[in-house]
This record gives sequence, C-alpha cells and structure tokens, in this order.
Amino acid sequence: MSSQRPGLAIIEVILVMTISALLFGVVIGTFATRRKAASDDAARQVMSEIAKVRNQAQQGQGASTGTIPTGNEMFGQAIILAPNSSDITVYKLMQSRTDSYIRSYESYTIKMPGGLKWFIERGSFAPYCTTYFTSCYNSPLAYLGATPPSQDSTFNPRILLVFRNNTGQSYAFAVPPSTIGDASDIANYTTTPSRQLALRLAFGIPGTGATDLDKFAAGSSKYYANFDLSIPNNQDLKVVK
Repeated sequence: MSSQRPGLAIIEVILVMTISALLFGVVIGTFATRRKAASDDAARQVMSEIAKVRNQAQQGQGASTGTIPTGNEMFGQAIILAPNSSDITVYKLMQSRTDSYIRSYESYTIKMPGGLKWFIERGSFAPYCTTYFTSCYNSPLAYLGATPPSQDSTFNPRILLVFRNNTGQSYAFAVPPSTIGDASDIANYTTTPSRQLALRLAFGIPGTGATDLDKFAAGSSKYYANFDLSIPNNQDLKVVK
C-alpha cells in the first residue's frame, strides 16, 4: 500500500513555485539594475566627449592632418545636436583674415552609445520647461523658441555649441541643416551676450509614442546635460530617470 500523502505534495509544489517566482523577480531586478547602470555610464561618456571637444578648442588643436586653408586662423570647435538623433557632429572652425567670416574646415561624427538620443524641441508656451522633459535655454530657463538660440521646427532645427579657441568661451546657436548659420558672423560673439546663458539639453533612451515628446516622456532613461555658457568649462549631468 502507498504511504504518500497527496496534501504534502501540493504544499511542496506551492513552495517550489513561490521560490521560483521570487528568484525570477530577483533576476529581472538584477538585469534592470545592470541596464540602468550601463545607460548611466553611456550618459557620462557623452558628457566626456563634449568636454573633450571643448578642451581641444582650449588647447588650440587644429586640423587632424595638414594645416587649415591659407588666409585663415583657427577660431574654435563646435558640436551640432539634432532632434531625435544619436549623433554629435563636431566642426572645426576657422576665421578668414580678410572678411572675418567663420567657416568649418573639418568635421567628424561621434555616435552616442547605449541607444541614447537627443530630445531637442522648440516648445511653444511659457511653462514648457517646467511641465515637460525637454531642452531649454535662458536664465531662467525658457523654451528654445523663445530667445536666442531661437530654434524653430523647420529652418533652424539643430542646436550648435561653439567653443572658442584658447579661451573655451561657449556660445549657443540654432542652425539649419548642413551649415553653421548665425555662428558664421563674428558679431554674434561680440555683441550678443544672450548667447552665453544657461543651456539644458535633454537626452535619453526614447520609448514609444506618436510624437517625440511622447517617446521621450515614456523613455526608460532620461538625462539633462546642463551648461552655464557664461562660465568656461561649466557642465554637469543630471539623471532624471
């Protein structure tokens, strides 16, 4: 005759299932923590790349090969950031000795790691910067379409940061595709102090949604790259999520 007790077997099954569920939760939590740590590391790497470009400008680094075109002198370096893009495009800038016009003589692209992308949107109303996770400018912060760099959704969709040669002074512009826009005019560096205010650039790993605003609101990781452009070498990273 069998001496097994069916009731005990049911309890054992329940215990095994409970322990398995707990272990599964621990594993999922561990993976989530590792993914977040990897994302945070990627965000810090982005900030390091920006600092590297600025430091190269301060050190007066010129062309990667050869020299800049005759009749020009080094002006600085710039980074261009486009909406919903994972690229940081670096321009090396020169200034003409004859017409003082500023042009790019060399460029390259840095790919942001870990699926990170920039969230750069012009905004449309006063409390935009306190309501949404988004990029903003000014002191106090206002939406990008409000003041210089005066971004719009069509002609000037990208943000450009210029780092001056030797001094490291920083300036913000909104520029059209394939050009440096108003950053080509030396007057915008000498008579426009409003280009050296606070800049908050939003970036992260977007989620799903109908618009970029929805996608970044649902993102798994969110960060702010903060710059006080009135102070050379001033930047910090804020983890939002």
